[in-house]
Amino acid sequence: MNQQVVDLEIIKTKDNSDSLFSNFYRAAYHSHHGAIQESLHVFIKQGFLNWIKCNPTETQVKIFELGFGTGLNAYLTLLANKDDKRSIKYYAAEKHPIPLDLAKKLNYHSFLENWNQEEFIKLHTSHWNQEVKINDFLLHKLQGDIEQINFTDKFNLVYYDAFSPQIQPLLWQNAIISKVTENMLPGAILVTYCCQGHFRRNLEDLHLKVSKVPGPPGKREMVIALKE
Repeated sequence: MNQQVVDLEIIKTKDNSDSLFSNFYRAAYHSHHGAIQESLHVFIKQGFLNWIKCNPTETQVKIFELGFGTGLNAYLTLLANKDDKRSIKYYAAEKHPIPLDLAKKLNYHSFLENWNQEEFIKLHTSHWNQEVKINDFLLHKLQGDIEQINFTDKFNLVYYDAFSPQIQPLLWQNAIISKVTENMLPGAILVTYCCQGHFRRNLEDLHLKVSKVPGPPGKREMVIALKE
């Protein structure tokens, strides 16, 4: 088995929600200031809900996540859509899926209303490289290196949630960023916790309108990029 998959441990973040720490990468999957706080602020508030605010008449949103990880961003999106009832097609690329036994131990259900543990676990047990329907949520997980994945759809919203540029520098370089942005629809939004200058300039070189906005607890700024 791959060391990058099995060499993981559950850690507590400052809001008491769980994250994973990779001993291979020497990095956590979420901010140590709070896993749920970070995901809600960066990907739901500034990402999903922001896109809905800008596109109130659209009935479908296609989302791509770079880095499925614990499935937290995907499930928070599913929860945020329960009242709105938009049709969501959610694509996620992940090279190293986490073990199911770790996913079952994560304590996110303790912090969020309307949590359905069966739905959350289904995100992890759903087959890779095929579409799986969970209510109004159509999940399509893509396993492998992002360099080798061939997109068959274009996206309204991108959650750029790889490990940091210091840990996975290749994923923040122009070659990968351009592959993702080329598959963004006009008016699409990319959100990420990262605010590195080199990354922002790469986005601007690809003709995205880049804005810095307040980040989640413990982080001063984050990035929103619009494909005009």
